[in-house]
Amino acid sequence: MATLLISSTRHAYLRASAAYRVSLMHPLALRPLSSVTSPSAAEVIADWKVAVLKKPVIVERDTIRPQPLQQLAMTLDKTTPTAQLFKKGAPLPVNWHHAFFPPMIGEADLGQDGYDMAHAPPAPFLARMWAGGGVEQNPSNLLKIGQEMMMKTKCTGVDIKQSRSGETMVFVSLEKLIENEHGWALTDRRTLVYMEKDEKRVNTSNPKNVKPRREADFSMAVHPTAILLFRYSALTFNSHRIHFDHEYANKIEDHPERAYDSIFKVCSRNTAVVPTMDADVVESYEVWVENPEGGLAMSSTVEVVQEAKA
Repeated sequence: MATLLISSTRHAYLRASAAYRVSLMHPLALRPLSSVTSPSAAEVIADWKVAVLKKPVIVERDTIRPQPLQQLAMTLDKTTPTAQLFKKGAPLPVNWHHAFFPPMIGEADLGQDGYDMAHAPPAPFLARMWAGGGVEQNPSNLLKIGQEMMMKTKCTGVDIKQSRSGETMVFVSLEKLIENEHGWALTDRRTLVYMEKDEKRVNTSNPKNVKPRREADFSMAVHPTAILLFRYSALTFNSHRIHFDHEYANKIEDHPERAYDSIFKVCSRNTAVVPTMDADVVESYEVWVENPEGGLAMSSTVEVVQEAKA
């Protein structure tokens, strides 16, 4: 599997806020969209849309334990994880909450691609892609090792859009609210897009090879081996086959290789959130991933907010 380059640029500005945010957008390489869809497609998902938005909130509980963090560190090839980093009371590294709350779903309730079907639309919208997402963290209530957590998941929106060629797409937005004993600690938002399985579409190989807008101030090369992808999927109990099953990813989903998990890309980076007594100064990082040809594979924005004095 080819080496990827993770790069970033940095700039600072003022913002009246007190939170840590990561926004993540995967380029879908699709044609421009309108907000209109055909009556037939609307009829297929109309009842489902009403039902999924009324679904009760899914409540899960977990404990922030050192072992999954040590396993994630090994998966990310963090060669010098210290006992200090994973001791009780230490802050959970940014975005490493993905090592917890493994989906408790039996195989019979998974889709053919191995993914959770709890908020998926009905056939023929069976082709699934990551469209984007974001994380907002409360700097006044960081998650810490040893704490009990509760996560509440709900569907916050369903948007039906159509490309100029007539391809219908269903965008499903989910919100995962994580609390500890002190209240709200983190919100994880993500959007998935579903398309008709037999539609001919442009896959995530980014054939246009769009170049990044600027040169990076910092960069690092990552070699996403098959073992690395498998271990991350196993650690997060993610059975989505495009991440570890080459034959399925290539022959069924039409990807040239197994897909590098979008969430994993962000987990591989760490940015500290440090409350201070100064003004609300924000450091903003534009972060992106380049493919072996130098094309843009994924982009995101990371904002670090220093909490103002009360």
